[in-house]
Amino acid sequence: MSRFHRQKNYSSTSNRQQTLSSNNKSQSNETRNYQHHHRYTSPLEKLDKLNNRYVKKKVEQNNKYKALYENGECSKFELSSSLFTQFYINRETSIGVLNDLIDYAYCIQTYSIDTEDQLQQPPTPSEPALIQIQFVHEKDPSIIILIETHHLPPERSSKFDKIKQLCQTILSSNNIASCWGDPKVELSKFTRFNLFDNDDIQRMVPKNIQADFKAWFNCTYPTSTHCKDGPNDIYSLQAAIYLAFNEWLDKRLTLANWGCGIDWSLKAYLSSNNMHDQQSRIIQDEEEIRTLMTTYASNDCFAVAKLYQMMESCKSSKVILENRNLTTLDHEQMETSQQPEPLSNDHNDTVVVHVLHERHTVDNIMEIDEPKVDILSPVHEQHNNILDEREDISDDEPEDVPDNEPQRLIQHSVSPHEEIRPTTSTHNLPLSTTTHGISSRSKLTKTQRNNLKKRANRYKFEIIR
Repeated sequence: MSRFHRQKNYSSTSNRQQTLSSNNKSQSNETRNYQHHHRYTSPLEKLDKLNNRYVKKKVEQNNKYKALYENGECSKFELSSSLFTQFYINRETSIGVLNDLIDYAYCIQTYSIDTEDQLQQPPTPSEPALIQIQFVHEKDPSIIILIETHHLPPERSSKFDKIKQLCQTILSSNNIASCWGDPKVELSKFTRFNLFDNDDIQRMVPKNIQADFKAWFNCTYPTSTHCKDGPNDIYSLQAAIYLAFNEWLDKRLTLANWGCGIDWSLKAYLSSNNMHDQQSRIIQDEEEIRTLMTTYASNDCFAVAKLYQMMESCKSSKVILENRNLTTLDHEQMETSQQPEPLSNDHNDTVVVHVLHERHTVDNIMEIDEPKVDILSPVHEQHNNILDEREDISDDEPEDVPDNEPQRLIQHSVSPHEEIRPTTSTHNLPLSTTTHGISSRSKLTKTQRNNLKKRANRYKFEIIR
């Protein structure tokens, strides 16, 4: 081969190698750019970005409560799985489960309700996506259902009819629906799914726990720095749980993808866009966030129910305390009314009056001729006028008497036309306080009257029963 041909072949080979190397570098750069552009982001990472973008203040507030929990300054709001049973309501729910829930709903009259919306790209409004309903029972564990409105069965199917029947049973007349906010407003957003209508919503008894808590807290703790006095000031559910129970209610999942299909049996986590090399990690992350979303949705219902029961218990305790005070008052009045009646002058019992340090003089002989006098009557008259305390209320008087009327009661109890009877108490009173009340004074002789005046100035009497 000539030298020219050898140089030509070498040049051609070198050009091919350079071209191949250039192509490899280009493909490598494209792969790196593709991997960087399509880097996998977990659902929780996406959620945190949304929270920091749209509800940054709430994120900061939630982190403050979280720090309190981590420092041991408060507990975390959570319920043991043994305290409730949970059901997803969607196209995968069996007819048997729906029938059992309908039967159970006929036995329940108190429910706790909450809803969640699916965030849309602004300015598009959020879409209603989830209804949480807790069956509140006093003794049995609670039942909570999560109705996924984006994953309902066909509207003309028998399963849809069962779900509709369940909702209408829950919204029956006289059933109490407690909610953090107005339950009628919360549920009205879901009428488009034809599970219930506005007439169904109007039948239930709404309980706005958010408004009730504000009134309860401000009344119970009027000097607290946390009181919200403004007409438009409201408490968040997270703040209410912290103030009432010193517990942290985690609100990280507020902007979660609530229309994603929380129920694992829906298999909504499977997507053709999943990168096959990371599919196991993707499935694990999707399962994790659905578990967190289920806990979040359930806790919102449980928190509302817990606040409602706490406030109802406080009302009952107040009523019990008031009734106990009334019972104590009635018992004291009954004991007073059951005291043995004092002896009246109609009986022939003798009341002995012992005169202390009496000097025996000739004047005392005049006592033999003195008629019997009731010297105790003026003593009790004086006693009743001196005591600044309330007398027993007769059966003819109303039981509720204002505290500012003791004098009226005393005057009523000592009427000049009523018989005054001696009591069992002993009083050391000078006789001069009784001389003005002696009966039959006009029948005494002048000497007897003079003797009584002298004795009144000299002696002190002690009444002995």
